[in-house]
Amino acid sequence: MTKKTATSLPVVVQVVEAFGGGVFQSLSQLCNGLKDSARFVIVHDIRAETPKDFTAHFPAGTQFIHFPMGRAIKASDAKIILPLRKLLVGLKPHVVHAHSSKAGALIRLALLGTGIPRFYSPRGYSFEMVDSPRSKRAFYWLIERALGFLPATTVACGYAELKDARWVSWKSTAVPNSIDPDVVPAAKRTRPPMKKELHVVSSGRISPQKNFPLFCQVATSLAHMPIRFTWVGGGSDPLPELPSNVTVTGWLPHAEGLARLNEGHVYLHLTSWEGLSRILLEAMAHGFPLVVSNIPPNVELASAGNGFICNNAADATNAITKLFKDNALLTKMSKASLHHLETRYNWHNAARQWKALYKIQAE
Repeated sequence: MTKKTATSLPVVVQVVEAFGGGVFQSLSQLCNGLKDSARFVIVHDIRAETPKDFTAHFPAGTQFIHFPMGRAIKASDAKIILPLRKLLVGLKPHVVHAHSSKAGALIRLALLGTGIPRFYSPRGYSFEMVDSPRSKRAFYWLIERALGFLPATTVACGYAELKDARWVSWKSTAVPNSIDPDVVPAAKRTRPPMKKELHVVSSGRISPQKNFPLFCQVATSLAHMPIRFTWVGGGSDPLPELPSNVTVTGWLPHAEGLARLNEGHVYLHLTSWEGLSRILLEAMAHGFPLVVSNIPPNVELASAGNGFICNNAADATNAITKLFKDNALLTKMSKASLHHLETRYNWHNAARQWKALYKIQAE
C-alpha cells in the first residue's frame, strides 16, 4: 500500500491558549508522536513562558497561526467567536482539539453546527483553582456545565480529572498524560545512592498553584539536617528571602531544567491543584520517589509504593526524613516510580488511544 504524503494526511487542528509549560510539552509530544498519521495546524496564543523557538519543538510542516485569545473567560470573548469559526472551518480539519478551559470554551461555541469532530482537554479545570474566591470557582463550574451540553468529547489528562469531567460534560474519556520512557537513558532511570547529603528537588512556575511557600516551610524545618532543596524555575514576582538550604535556578530551557532535576534524590510536589502533572511523570521516568500533596491527580501518581502523600508540611518533613535515613527505601521507591510509569503512563499506549479518538492511522 502506498504511504500517504504529508499533504494527503488528515488535518488535525490544535487550539491552545496556554501555549507554555506542561501543556506545551504535552502538545509537542502529541504532534511529534503522530506525525506519520496526521498533518498538524497549531492555532495558538503567546504567553511569557512560550519558548522563543517553539516551532522547533514540532514536526516539520506544522503550520502555526497566532490567534490572540487572552487568558480568562470574559464577555468580550464573544467578539472572537465568529473570526475563530471562519478560521477553523477554512482549514478543513479532520478534527479540532482544544487545550485549556479558555480554548475549550471558544471552540465549542465557534464550531456549533459545523459537524466538525471536536475534542477538549481541560489540562486542569479552572474551577479547581483554590486561590480563587468560591463565587468565581462556582461561575467557572457553571460555564463548564453549560458548555458540556454542546457536542464535543472531553479528554481528561488523568483518571482523577475524568471524574470531574463526567460531572460537567455529556461525553468524556481519558488519555492520561504520558512519557516515553525510552527517551531517558538507562543510567538516568534510577536515583544515585544518597551519601552524605539528600537533595530534594521541585520545579515549575512559582505561583499560588505550585505552593512555593509550603516548599520553603518544609525546607526550613529540615535546615538542621544535611538536606538541600532546589527549585528549578522562577516566577514573575520578586522572591521572598529564601531559607539557607534553598536554591532557585530561575527559568531554564526544558532540557537544562531536566538536567538540574536529575541531580536530585527526591521529588517534592506540593501543588494546591492541577491536572495530571507532566513534570511528575518526568520525575517518575527518572526514578524519583515522590513526596506530594494530597490532591487526586497527585495521589493517582504516587500510590504505587513510589511515594508519600502529604496533608501538610509536617507530613512532607517526616517523609523526607524517612528517605534520608533509609537508602534502601529510597532505592525501592525509585524503582517503583519507574515501573508505575512504564505500565500505566507510557506514551506508546497513549499514542494508540489518540489515533483511535482522532480516527487516524498511518498507512
